[in-house]
Amino acid sequence: MRKIMFSLVALSVVFVLLISGCAPKATPVPAEPPAAEEPAAEEPAAEEPVAEEPTAEESPEEAEPVILRMAVFIIPAWMDYYTQKAEEFHEVYPNIMVETELVGAEEYFVDMALQLAAGVGPDLIFVCNTVNFPEFAAAGYLVPLDSYVEQHGVDLADYVPEAIEGATWEGELYALPDSFHNGVSILYYNKTMFDEAGIAYPTDEWTYDDMAAAAAQLTKDTDGDGLIDQYGWYPLEFTRNIAENATTMRSFGCSWMDESGTTSQADSPECLEAIQFVYDNLDSAPMFDATIGHDELFTAGQVAMLTQGPWVLEGYRSSLEALGMEVGTAKIPIGPAGRLSAGAAYGAHGITVMSEHPEEAALWVEWLTNEDNVKDFATLNLSQPARLSSLETWVDNFPMEAPAAAAVEYGAPPLNNPANLRKAEMSSLVFQTMQAVWLKEATPEEALSDLHVALQDLLDQPAP
Repeated sequence: MRKIMFSLVALSVVFVLLISGCAPKATPVPAEPPAAEEPAAEEPAAEEPVAEEPTAEESPEEAEPVILRMAVFIIPAWMDYYTQKAEEFHEVYPNIMVETELVGAEEYFVDMALQLAAGVGPDLIFVCNTVNFPEFAAAGYLVPLDSYVEQHGVDLADYVPEAIEGATWEGELYALPDSFHNGVSILYYNKTMFDEAGIAYPTDEWTYDDMAAAAAQLTKDTDGDGLIDQYGWYPLEFTRNIAENATTMRSFGCSWMDESGTTSQADSPECLEAIQFVYDNLDSAPMFDATIGHDELFTAGQVAMLTQGPWVLEGYRSSLEALGMEVGTAKIPIGPAGRLSAGAAYGAHGITVMSEHPEEAALWVEWLTNEDNVKDFATLNLSQPARLSSLETWVDNFPMEAPAAAAVEYGAPPLNNPANLRKAEMSSLVFQTMQAVWLKEATPEEALSDLHVALQDLLDQPAP
């Protein structure tokens, strides 16, 4: 018999963002007046000067004022950061005002889709390859950035390659990120629990079998009432976004569908081995309950280990310190297919086709995501930086994030999307089917067989 005690702990979970664009455009050189024709009785009349549109290089007295709307999907701390950066940018370009608009996490993607469909979207928009980027790019809502990148010499080599890959759609680049991570790329562990049990901390050589063995030792009844109140691990496969929290799956060589996004692979031997591993170690995990969050259980000191991303570190550390406990971090374990994380994800901004000021918008995103500002971004630990030149700064300031930085070298590429863009439906389908396994109402073989059929039916449907 088990008992689950938990307290709701506010964790600031950051997705991250912003795009990079282009430098000022050179002021056009006026054409020379036409030469006088011969013979001519009179001098040719002087041409009326042609008024030119002000450019970003013009002085503040000459340039017309421009207001850019930037939609920010993030927590209030990010609003403070971008508001400050907008003020700094305005000092450099006094004619350009950037107005940041904070939209809540739950509303953002729906609100932005509705605004864009109605043709009233903001100038700048947050995009993420794991959520809305494929849909927005396919719908033609975003401005391709290739010409800006070429014209202004943006150094793409300084970005994590997978971030650029994820921001590319059908051969065109639509966003430039300033934040990036390899998904679930850190093994978090409660150092206090390990110390009390006399178990050595996880090492970079740990395999999934090593993690399972430690989890079994760390699962116990700590107060002698006959009920388990400390668990060794929490499988992220319990969570609703199992289709994206795919660290275990990828480490076992499993992919739910093929690279084309048209054929289900849910019944593969690799997927069965991955799900069987979780199933065989359920006794070391809390009873599956979709209403109880993994973060809450870990920060309440009831779970000794779980794999998660770099965005939760500060919340984990402060919550455990309040309980007199200490958190540790390590690289994720090595699986049969090697050490692979859940897949690359970025946060970035694109310029919408509704913007009447794409040049000014490009100036803003280029300035915001230049090397100096991304290092500021990294120093505040708002997210893992997307620029390779800023990773060292990030780790120097936050050494416990080192496993996530290392995942840039070994992490898996971005998760592929269903060709019909029914990603949300796929995620829901995988979660619902796997519930029967976690509740021990079905074997892994039975559940994956059902999932394979249902997933293929979904992939065969047209795009919504």
